[in-house]
Order: sequence, then structure tokens, then C-alpha cells
Amino acid sequence: MRQKTILVIIPLILSIGVIPAIPFSAGVDIPPLLQICIDKVWIESTKGRIACVTPSTAEKLVERGWGTLLVIVEDTSDEKSITPVVSGGTLPITQTPIIGIPEKEYPKNYVPGTEELAEDEIRLTFLGTGMPFPTRNQAAAGVLMEFGNGEILMFDVGSGTVANFNSMKISPAHLTKFFITHLHTDHQGDLDMFWAQGIPFGRILPMQVWGPTGEGHALGTQSFVDGILSANLWDLKSREGIAPTSGAEIITHEFDWAETQVVYEEDGITVTSFPAIHAMAGAISYRIDWNDMSIVYSGDTRINDFMVEQGQNVDLLIHETFLPAEILSEKTGMALELATVLVNDLHTSAKAAGVVFELAQPKMAVMYHTWVTDETISPIFDDLRLPYLGPVTLAQDFTVFNITPESIVVRQALVDDAPWPIVPAESAHAETSDEVSVLPEWLQEHAIDLEEALKEILEQRNSE
Repeated sequence: MRQKTILVIIPLILSIGVIPAIPFSAGVDIPPLLQICIDKVWIESTKGRIACVTPSTAEKLVERGWGTLLVIVEDTSDEKSITPVVSGGTLPITQTPIIGIPEKEYPKNYVPGTEELAEDEIRLTFLGTGMPFPTRNQAAAGVLMEFGNGEILMFDVGSGTVANFNSMKISPAHLTKFFITHLHTDHQGDLDMFWAQGIPFGRILPMQVWGPTGEGHALGTQSFVDGILSANLWDLKSREGIAPTSGAEIITHEFDWAETQVVYEEDGITVTSFPAIHAMAGAISYRIDWNDMSIVYSGDTRINDFMVEQGQNVDLLIHETFLPAEILSEKTGMALELATVLVNDLHTSAKAAGVVFELAQPKMAVMYHTWVTDETISPIFDDLRLPYLGPVTLAQDFTVFNITPESIVVRQALVDDAPWPIVPAESAHAETSDEVSVLPEWLQEHAIDLEEALKEILEQRNSE
């Protein structure tokens, strides 16, 4: 019979605040237990990392010799039993909500606008985790990264991400840097809306877009951005003389998709691009490094050794993870043969993502780019857990990761669905151009004078 190593038993504590640290007889001080770690187990890996996991995961890790159990409580829950947001859940889908030892207290949920970032902290929020078929529950692909030095970067801007961004209590004026993995619409579909809303709501600096080349100029990021500006020329011209239009400029940084190279290096943040295997030439993935922390974001790709190399021991390895082909076919009516090609030849299944996670051994693995419902969670985790038993999160829209050199904390954000835009004071008084769009005289002659019309209506009503 397999023996468990149990040092101490913690009773179930129901608390809204932070639970005090509990000293252990073996001389190990477990970090303060946060509310999001109640009914979980603290385990120390062979690499010295401490994580908060469910007992079922802890048993698997101990069985494989990957860690030492520090404490256990009675709990039978696992990742497959967590209620997703679409069904009313408010917690992240993970057995490991805490990696390492947080240096500060975190509330159970993140509420945008209520927490300042530490100088050495990254807050990563999924603004879109879904498919090329966006839903009210899941926008298409998009990840927002806020850094403790004040920088804000956006990776992919699929349809629906702009609305989710607007619930983050960040001014549109302050988001100017966008990184695109490839030009499928579910990864770039809201770029024009990010561009457009920034003009009336305070952006006075140009937008900047980083993205890959393609097979010829017409299939690259520069041509794509030029096309957006051309298609939205009416929008721009109609605002001249009314709102500042300096923020309507887009500076494009196009780079060779086939090279592994640094494409951005500012304020200590380094962004590296490397090739992805997806659909055709021109798809890439990104690695982000700052302050001894590293994040890899896959975009769309089949599993590949570029990803394994770049993802070695990173803090977060974010990898697209499609449904099994059989379920995709059943739920959508798609032919099974087509679904199989879509999942295995163009994208990554949960089983395949698990192989990458197992080879790369990140502190936290993250799956996204799939349908997250009560029906899909079990098959995704069943396939993933064949090759990989380490810490993992199935991302939903508004899943939030607070990352420091010491820890990773995973939560779900509670957001305002009807936010007001935030216009910075310096933008509100920015100068407009002298150019003004002038309507034809004949058209203006058909305009109704409000005061005259209102006067006539009231006089008519009083005379009756």
C-alpha cells in the first residue's frame, strides 16, 4: 500500500481574510494560506518550489517522486469539478491557485481598479480565450499584460477583446502597444476597434503594432495595418477638427516570421518572436522576459521544438488547446475528418499540449483557445493528464495571473459589464487639427433646428 507523508492536518477554516501562517513541527514554515487555498494541500517540488494543490494532484506528484507532501486536508475536489464562469462559477479552473510564496495578501477575486501592482509584479489577464466563433462568455484570443514599471502590452486582439478590455478600468489612451501572432481574424479582429475608440477617448500617442511578415508583402502585418487605415479613412476624416487625431497614427514594426529574434526591448521588457506551425507561413509565438520572470504565449500552432526550447522552466507557458476532434465534430456538426485535420494539423489538442508542458516544465502551464463549458472541462483534462501532471490552469475570459519572482497567484476577475470610458486629463485638453469635415450645403439645409422644433411642439401642445 502506498504511504502518504503527512506532517500536520489543517481543519477547514472558513474565512474572508487571510489565514495566518501555520508553523510545522518539521521546521517548515508554510506561507500565509490565502482564502483561495482553503481545502488544498501545500507541496514542495524537487526544485524547491512550493505550491498549493488539491490532494489528488499531490498524490500523483508524490507518487512520481516529484515532490514532498507538506500538509493535507480532507478534500476530494479536482479541476474537473470546478464550476466554469458560464455556469456561475467565480474561481479559476485550476488545482494550483498558488505557486511559491506570495509576499502580499490577495483577495479571493480580482476587481479591476482596486489593486496597485508592486514594482516587481506582472498582472496578466485573459481578455479572450475562445474560438473563431466568439460568444458572450468567451471572446476570441487576447491577453493583456500589465507590468509594475507602468508598461501595458496586448498580445492578440480577437473579436470581443475590446469590450473586455473596457471592463479593466484602464484608459484606452494608455494602451498603445499591440503584438499580433498571425493574421487570422480571431487574433486581430478588434484591432480596428481599439484604434477607433482611442481617438475620441483620449489616445494622443500613435498606436504601435508588432507582427510577422508573410509570403510576400500583401500577406504581412504592414499590409494588414495599411488596409485597416484605408478601410477606416471615413472614420478618421469625420473626426478631424472635433477630436485630436494624433493617436490615429499606427506605427508598424514588421519582422521576419521565420527567425527567432528579439522584436521589442524597452524599459527592461524583452519580447522575442519565434516561428509557429500553423496554416501557412507567417505565424509566430512570443516569449516575454522582465525582472527575472518569463511568459511564453503560443498564438495558434502545432506542437514544436521551438516552443519547448523557449518554454523551458518559464513562469507561464500559455498554449492553445483545442477540444478533441470527436467532440468538436459532435457539437458543431463539422465532419469528423475535417475536425481531425483542424485539431491535429492546424492546432493543438489537450494531449499534445500536455506533451509540450511535460517537456518544458513551466512553473504554471495554461490552456486557452477552446470552449469552456461543464461538458468540455472533463475531456480536456482527461487528455492533458495523460502526459502531464504538473500545475495547470484552463483559462477563461478574465482569468488573472499575478506573477512575481517569488510566486504566481491565479484568480478570476469580477468586472463591471457597463463601464464608462476613462479620459486622462492631459488628453481632454489636447489640441485638435484645423481641418474640419464640411457637409454639403444642400444636406445641411435639411437639418432640423432643435430649438425651433421644440418651441413649435410646446406651442402646439399649449394651444390644444
